Amino acid sequence: MPRPATGRIVERRNAHGGISRTLRFHAYGKRRTMPLGQVSRDEAERQLGFVLADVARGTWKPAGQALAPTSPVDVPTFHDYADQWWLLHEGQLAPKTRIDYRWRLEVHLIDNFGEMRLDAITFDTVERYMAMKVADGLAEADRRVKIRGALWDQLEALRDRGPVDQHAYLFPTRTGRRQYECKVRTGTLGGAVKRANANLAAKGLPPLPEGLTPHSLRRTFATVLYALGEAPPVVMAEMGHTSPNLALRIYAQVMRLSEDEKQELVALVAGEKARKGTKGEIVPIERARARAA
Repeated sequence: MPRPATGRIVERRNAHGGISRTLRFHAYGKRRTMPLGQVSRDEAERQLGFVLADVARGTWKPAGQALAPTSPVDVPTFHDYADQWWLLHEGQLAPKTRIDYRWRLEVHLIDNFGEMRLDAITFDTVERYMAMKVADGLAEADRRVKIRGALWDQLEALRDRGPVDQHAYLFPTRTGRRQYECKVRTGTLGGAVKRANANLAAKGLPPLPEGLTPHSLRRTFATVLYALGEAPPVVMAEMGHTSPNLALRIYAQVMRLSEDEKQELVALVAGEKARKGTKGEIVPIERARARAA
């Protein structure tokens, strides 16, 4: 009598707190493995049920050759591999292609696959990612982002300069048309950084950090939201993500910040400079003056 199909879910946590899951099960007298990547526990259990049902019916087939036992070879993550690939091929790409590829990597692919080992990225992993991006696109029209702190004052000041077209693009081209996503980094963000650095230099202040990208700003945005006390579902909703991977990785990092560091971020969002209070806490200058009065 053939051995009944049995299996379990193996979990592996990476340095950033993400959890990769792999199915291990017996089929046709052999032990099999099927990497799923960073999927939820419920999704892993669902996939295990499908696989065991196929094994019981005799319809399951391994993808290519059966996976060998774990090898001691160090398999790179997608992020590490992408960095190596970029160094080798950047100079061979046309300028527009280089901009487009870099945008796709930094804004989309690294967010989702960055911490995954290459051998954990399967056809099913990519299919789930594509489905998630479609869902993100459908939900995009309903996404709302709360305007907080000093940004509200800045936007009101901009509005007071003159009439504002409520239907215009927020970051348009010079002619008012839709900006191509691949030009946001070099055009929109690059121009803003140059103007900001000029203003900082005029005030005798240090420039912004080098290498700012839309991806790094998204991480900063999530970090600030957590410092303000927002819950992961709120951060996911405002970032437009249906996958919790990035939001939860940043959440784990913010939880390691000290209370002083979190309060500095809170003061920054409020547009307030901060100083140490009598008990060592971070106190915005405006609030400190009010207490003294």
